[in-house]
This record gives sequence, C-alpha cells and structure tokens, in this order.
Amino acid sequence: MSIRSEMSKNEDQLRDFKRYRAFLDKLTPPEWFVAHPRKTKTGDKSKSDRKHRKASKVAESTSFDELAEGEKQPAAVDEDSDFDSDEDDENFDQIHEEEMYFKHPQQLMNIFADLEENNLSLIQSCQETEETLEELKKNIEETESKMERETSTLRQQIDALNVAISKEEEKATYLEEKSKLFSSGFGDAETRDKTLDELNQKVKDAYRKCFNDHDATISTLQMLTSIENKLEHLFEIIEMMPPDKVEQAERLKDKERRQRLREQKMETQRLLQEERVQKALERARAPVKKKVGKPVVFRSAPPQRVKKKAEEIKKKEDEDLAYYLEGDE
Repeated sequence: MSIRSEMSKNEDQLRDFKRYRAFLDKLTPPEWFVAHPRKTKTGDKSKSDRKHRKASKVAESTSFDELAEGEKQPAAVDEDSDFDSDEDDENFDQIHEEEMYFKHPQQLMNIFADLEENNLSLIQSCQETEETLEELKKNIEETESKMERETSTLRQQIDALNVAISKEEEKATYLEEKSKLFSSGFGDAETRDKTLDELNQKVKDAYRKCFNDHDATISTLQMLTSIENKLEHLFEIIEMMPPDKVEQAERLKDKERRQRLREQKMETQRLLQEERVQKALERARAPVKKKVGKPVVFRSAPPQRVKKKAEEIKKKEDEDLAYYLEGDE
C-alpha cells in the first residue's frame, strides 16, 4: 500500500511536470527547437512502460501476509524493482540531459512583463478606439439631425416655390387669354388705344420710381427691359443679404402694403357712398314726371346670352383693373 501510494503521488507529480513542460514548450521560441532538436527513444520508452506494468501486476498479486512471512516472491519483486529502477534512472538521466530554453525563473517573469506591457498597450488602444467610435457616432447623429433640418427647410421652400409657380402660371394663362382677346380685335380702336395709353403711363411711372428719371424718352419695351434688369440685380443683392433681415423687411413691407390696400379700399367705399348720396339727392330734386296714356307692356325677355357675355366682359375688365392696381403698388 505504501508503494502504491508513492506510485500514485509520483504519477500525479509526473502529470504536473508534463503539464508544466508543455506550458514551457509553448512559451519557447520555435527557433530554439530548430537549433536544439530533442532525441527520443521509442524502444526504451516502451520497454520501460512494459517493465513498469509488470512490476505493478506482481505487486498486486502479492499479499501482505506473504510479504510478512518472507517468502521468495518478494525477492523476485525486488529484482524487478531494481531492474525498473535502473531503467527509470536511465530515462531520467536521458531527460535530464535534454537541454531546455528556460534556465531561470526570471526568464518567465520577463516574458510575463512583456505580455503585460503588450496587454496594457492593447487596452489603451482599445479605449482610444472606443472614444473615437463614440465621437464618430456623435458626429453622425449631429450630421443626420442637421441634414433632416436642412431637408425640412428645403421641402418648405419647394412647397412655397410650387405655390408661387402655380400663381404665376395662372397669371400667365390669364395674360395669354387677355393678349389673344386683344390681338383678335376685341373692343373698338378707341378702347384699345386707351388701354395702351394707360399701360404706357403705368410703365413710365414705375420707371421713374425705379431710376428717378422724369424725362424718360425711351420706348415702353425698353423701359420694361430696364425695370426687369433692375429687379434681377436687386434679387441678387437680396440673396447675399442675411436671411433674418430679409424676412424682417418682407414682413414690414407686407404690413405696409396691407395698410395701403385697406386705406384704398376705405377711400373707394367713401367715394362710392358719396356717389350714391349724390345720385339720391339728384333723384330727390328732379321733377316728378307724370305718366300719361296706356302703360307700355314689356315683351318677354330674350335669351340671356348677350347679357351673360357682357357680364363676362365686365368681370374681365374689373380683374384687369385690379391687376393693374396691384402692379402699380
């Protein structure tokens, strides 16, 4: 039992040594194995293993009583044990003679120190990479938010431009119809000449206000071209101005325009009211006409086509007047 216990301890220790040796071999540089090849004897190892198994079987077959009585069997075991001991000593000497890379524990400590330094460097690099990644994520979020705001602003501008385009298209359609009517000889010559004179006068007024030129002798088309060039130049200046100031000026001008329209509307209503009062006074002062004879019986009214057409013409004239008034403003 003592021998078995000792053998078990030695086997455990041998396993630990083998594990340690395998660990040291993993830490040994590959170049060292190339420069120092190890010698192994497979036959001797198998023979040693075979002797070891034989000694174990003999020890198990021998009882404690036979060992106490001193029979001849223990002597055989002793011979085998001596033989195995010689073989183990030979194997031990062979292993002991093999050179190893590690000669001192400080070598392991140096390797561990290098690994620790490398690990610290990797940890620091990992932390820096994480910080860079967080900054990139933050920049991406800010960029996405900024792009969303800009996209929303652009969409609003696109909607406003679409509305303005629609209004301009409607105005262009109306002017095109107006020009067709005018070119087709709608109205008499006196009315056309009067309309042209009014247009020329309005263009002259606009030209004088834009260029402070009270002695304009150029044609109406040239005046309109100059006004258009002036507007394009002003639009370019507005685009370079700060948006907040432009918006503030637009609000102020819109307020002034609404106030001016309100005053004009009130003045127009006042004039209409005065005209109604004047007509009522004239009717009141006019002498009363006595009807004599049989009253005239009116015939049935004709179809309303002519009247409808006259109403459409009057409506268009009112719209033209309103458009010219807006252009004057």
